[in-house]
Amino acid sequence: MALIGLIPHSQSFSNLRKLSSKRLRKKRRSQSVTDPNNLSHMSDQIEISIRIRDLHSAPSSNESRFVCVVYENDSDNEDRWNLVGCSKPVTRQGGTLKFRDKFPLRYVFEKYQLIRVNICSYNVRSSPTRLLHKSVGACIFKLDELTGSFGLQLRKALHHEVSIGTAMNAHRCLPNLVGAIMITGCIPDKEQPIVIQFCGKSLEKKDFIWDETAVFFRVYRIEEDPFGEDDDVRVQLYESEALKNHSHPQWKAFSLPTREVADDRNRLLEVWVYYRDVDGTEAAIGKFLTTYAKMKYGAGPDNVYNVINENKKQQKKKYDNSGRLELTKFTDVSFYSFLDYIVSGTQLHFEISVDFSGHQGFSESQRAKYDADFLLAMRAIGEIIRDYSPNRLFPAFGFGAKLPPIYQESHEFCLNFSVDPACRGLDGIAEAYRSASALVRSADSACYAPVINYVNRIAQKNASGLHYHILVIFTTGRTIDDYK
Repeated sequence: MALIGLIPHSQSFSNLRKLSSKRLRKKRRSQSVTDPNNLSHMSDQIEISIRIRDLHSAPSSNESRFVCVVYENDSDNEDRWNLVGCSKPVTRQGGTLKFRDKFPLRYVFEKYQLIRVNICSYNVRSSPTRLLHKSVGACIFKLDELTGSFGLQLRKALHHEVSIGTAMNAHRCLPNLVGAIMITGCIPDKEQPIVIQFCGKSLEKKDFIWDETAVFFRVYRIEEDPFGEDDDVRVQLYESEALKNHSHPQWKAFSLPTREVADDRNRLLEVWVYYRDVDGTEAAIGKFLTTYAKMKYGAGPDNVYNVINENKKQQKKKYDNSGRLELTKFTDVSFYSFLDYIVSGTQLHFEISVDFSGHQGFSESQRAKYDADFLLAMRAIGEIIRDYSPNRLFPAFGFGAKLPPIYQESHEFCLNFSVDPACRGLDGIAEAYRSASALVRSADSACYAPVINYVNRIAQKNASGLHYHILVIFTTGRTIDDYK
């Protein structure tokens, strides 16, 4: 699958600064992904657990028990750490610490999320505020690193002192190594509803001639009395709409949470069918029993139920039923989030294409600003995606340029002037862009269809569903092949 994003320079690259992880907080609260009001439908819940190995700090007599404190930060500011939680104290076993507590986090794809783990010696006067600055060892990582890792497991080094700047610099070797930390993520089970629909057949009427009643049903789950004193307890789960059609009522489909219907393999469900008079008076037509396991067979003879009225059954020798209810729909609904796909092995591939057609006439200062804006926008997007690409190789293309040595116009060329468009990391893209800018000349027009078709062919080769391609096109104006 391929997703194409078109970013025109005519709207100014400065608008893309809002995409930068460092500038997310500058967006209006109503639009920000950090706004708690938006998190419910833009985020996923993930729980992390912590384990320490090879802890070789010199323990004194009062350093036998430790706590794990987790903080979250959505910026590069060291003063903006927010407490997520603190574990219960655990006793050191050799060089190993295993914390049983799980720390819940809200994962947002577009959000810059730094996680800090502090391992601190425990005493009764410890507080999370003090523990932030007084720890035996600490680790800082991006939540993207964990969600993009194989098996939701991330191994990092534990250092005595660590800051955001040093932790995010992959080329810098930190001193004071005190151990290793294993971060394991877990996605809690999501609520999976089931969709059910019933229709009725020949349900009894109150009056055969002047019947103005409406028929409806209620669904109950049967629970045992926890004290064992009374009969089974009935908990109402649903009540249908009332229909004035006893011969063949077709009620609307409804949904129920799976945990309420199938928390127990043998959980009984009781369905009562009623009629309601014009004055609001209700009376039972009958009932029947079913289970989640039985309804899962779907519509058919196994799910045609006789509605039984116990009083009439005892009074009449040839009593069969008071009508029937048939299951016409039963569906298990599964919702999969972005994080579910990533954890299941979906890989994101980041491709970019740069338009060189609008560079003619740029002064030196305009060219410098254009280059700076492009690099900022490219990194703002790429830094979000790169942790989901296992090899960190990003194809980069150019179009709308005249290429040396004869300066023939081209609308599809590798930005690194190689036969392979892949650049190693975001720094590789930046280096290729600077080199290409110095070599090419601006064309009079631009066409981005060739690059789109090229990336589309790449995506079709990886049609297994485990690869998601994102092509971002940086343009300097209108192209001549919009219709394509």
